[in-house]
Amino acid sequence: MRFDSVFDMTMLVEARPTHPVVGALRDACTWIREAADSAIFGLGDDELGGVIGECEVLRAVTHHLQLSLVREADERNLAGRAGATSLAAWLTGRLRLQPRDARRLVRVAHATGARAEPLDY
Repeated sequence: MRFDSVFDMTMLVEARPTHPVVGALRDACTWIREAADSAIFGLGDDELGGVIGECEVLRAVTHHLQLSLVREADERNLAGRAGATSLAAWLTGRLRLQPRDARRLVRVAHATGARAEPLDY
């Protein structure tokens, strides 16, 4: 295969199919970064209050997804297979969390179980 430019190679790599969760998270991060870079001073008072509420909903939904992913990682023994002593230890290194925060994340992930929907905030 011949590439005429680095751009051609980039397009080939990006065209690779990914799991829907990976693609959705990449898109969401892009959109949120764009929103964060936007001028918020143009929002009206009602819009500002609404956006603050939407941010809380987004936080709750992403936290729910994170808890589901942490449970899945534990069920697969991802940390052990990576050589970590525990999932909390693996999360501490991977996410640069304080050990107590990583332990809390694992504890909450297991305590919430496999809820189909995020908790209503």
